[in-house]
Amino acid sequence: MFFVCVGTPNNIKRRRHYPPDIKRVIYAMCLERSAPGIKDVPLRQRHTVRDLANALHMPKSTLHDRLKEGKFRRHTNAIKFTLTEQNMKERVRFCVNMLDSQSIPDDPTFKSLYNVIYIDEKWFYRTKKNQIYYLAPGEQIPRRTVKSKNFIEKVMFLGVKARPRFENGVCTFDGKIGIFPFTYLEPAKRKSPNRPRGKMFNFRFQI
Repeated sequence: MFFVCVGTPNNIKRRRHYPPDIKRVIYAMCLERSAPGIKDVPLRQRHTVRDLANALHMPKSTLHDRLKEGKFRRHTNAIKFTLTEQNMKERVRFCVNMLDSQSIPDDPTFKSLYNVIYIDEKWFYRTKKNQIYYLAPGEQIPRRTVKSKNFIEKVMFLGVKARPRFENGVCTFDGKIGIFPFTYLEPAKRKSPNRPRGKMFNFRFQI
């Protein structure tokens, strides 16, 4: 038995006398015929398998099976920066400046960067809304409190690192110099249920 599929199968669902296996074959043939037509579907209708199935008038399960068979592929698109002509020139100039001047022009190589230290800041939440712990039988459940679950305090840390060093395949320096919090120690000015007056307490800088 042969079937001729022209376009997408708009009315296969209405024909209840088709056995399920035959319907599956028809859908597969129609998808192969309409594979170039996937490009004609607007990108705004191709975010999910359900959207694409509605645009092609096909069942979602059938389209998902064709996805696993490799008839089409899933792509995660990352947004890119808009680069001007000047931006491109600056990037090329930066790469050229990273070349070792003594290796040009015979054997151009990049600088070793052993004398460069990288400094960057990083924000960390003081705690998370939900935290998993493994407790012993009968151990008391830890109590964590914040003023607002939607506005948990954050602390800034300054991370400093360099390029790791190896000698004969053995790491002699892992490059980790340190990470330092933007906090300061100050005695508590008032008594509270959490701490007595005068106790040293960590306060974070308002940046």
